[in-house]
Amino acid sequence: MSVKKSRFEQLQVLKPSPELTAPPKVGRPEVENVLESLSTQMHRDLKIALKQASAREQRKQYQLLEEAVTDYLRRSHSDLLK
Repeated sequence: MSVKKSRFEQLQVLKPSPELTAPPKVGRPEVENVLESLSTQMHRDLKIALKQASAREQRKQYQLLEEAVTDYLRRSHSDLLK
């Protein structure tokens, strides 16, 4: 009767060698101004109009919302913008 080999037996062979791994990052990376997820609610008619406007302008909905929020902040709370 033959002995069944473990299905994880080959993992030792597949481990990367130390010289192939990337060197550790030193220090804290700079915080980038990346897009972050935002969840909100709005009235259906506004949501439909936003979708239609973004299609007309061939822009993403988030771009229109960013522009609107930026304009609002410039007008009403300019001290909050960098």
